[in-house]
Amino acid sequence: MRRLIPVHAIVILVVALLAGCSGASATPVPAATTAPTTAVPATTSPAPSGTAAPTATVAPTPAPVTPAPTPAPTEVPSATNTPSTAPAPVTGEIGAGLQIGTPAGGSATIGVVEVRKHPSCGGVTPMAGFIHVSVSVGYSADHGKLAISPADWTITDAAGQVSGVDPTITCERGSFKVHTLAQGGNDGGWIVFEVAKGAVGASLVYSSATGPVATWPLW
Repeated sequence: MRRLIPVHAIVILVVALLAGCSGASATPVPAATTAPTTAVPATTSPAPSGTAAPTATVAPTPAPVTPAPTPAPTEVPSATNTPSTAPAPVTGEIGAGLQIGTPAGGSATIGVVEVRKHPSCGGVTPMAGFIHVSVSVGYSADHGKLAISPADWTITDAAGQVSGVDPTITCERGSFKVHTLAQGGNDGGWIVFEVAKGAVGASLVYSSATGPVATWPLW
């Protein structure tokens, strides 16, 4: 069974405790020690003197380009009539020799010995309205070499028609081939052309590498 403590006893005990507490010396609480404040010198960064903020650079406006003047066209002088370096063809006579210069700088004698007309030649019939003309020619290499060929010869007429040698036709004995004569050599033979019957002003023409050299009137 619990034992109850009287109320007055509790009051006396509380008073005694309060009295004991009030008599005890209070222990002072030390004041907070304030550490001396050390002044830190403020470091001031010197402002750059006279430094202006960069301003935008404006590109200069280019000066207008003046186009160069167009040169006036240079007048080209018209070509003057320069004489040809090749001499004009000389005219020969049938049955006589004719001295000429050679492309190599030498000299030679050429000639037309005889001219014959044939309605047909060597068993070959010419085209309708044409005849065969056989011509005997000769060469002599007087100074230097001389290249000879049946193709050196043509027959032309007043109308400008040109007839070349037909090497397939042989009317006469003694044709010659393409070759070169040594100095002092001579050769020749017959060549045959097919010419229009009505040709007027026909001439035999000898040409070298530089062009026509000599002509012989035929009819």
